[in-house]
Amino acid sequence: MSDPTPVLPTEPEGGAPSLSTLGGMIGIAGCLIGLAIFLVGCMGFGRAFDLCWIPLLMAPVGMVATILGGMVRRAGVQHTAVLASVLLNVFALVGGIMEYAFSNGATIFPVP
Repeated sequence: MSDPTPVLPTEPEGGAPSLSTLGGMIGIAGCLIGLAIFLVGCMGFGRAFDLCWIPLLMAPVGMVATILGGMVRRAGVQHTAVLASVLLNVFALVGGIMEYAFSNGATIFPVP
């Protein structure tokens, strides 16, 4: 009898990561850098928010890499990995925009 479990395609061993995986890595790095900037800014170093351009530049690059990698679908990339990469890049972009607003003196929640 044959094995009833289907074999899912996997990434090749020792090869370069696919384009969508690279986009996910950029998204994770953008989120972590944005979180570090936010935490340093909350500790009283307000000039840390001037580094908001780092996640703001990383997120679109990661988003484009993720979308292109998802369209090519080389090396057996699953849909959930592409979706996770897109969401991570969106989080990095939104965090960068909020940090940009903080660095320019905008109040997110104005007090009457």
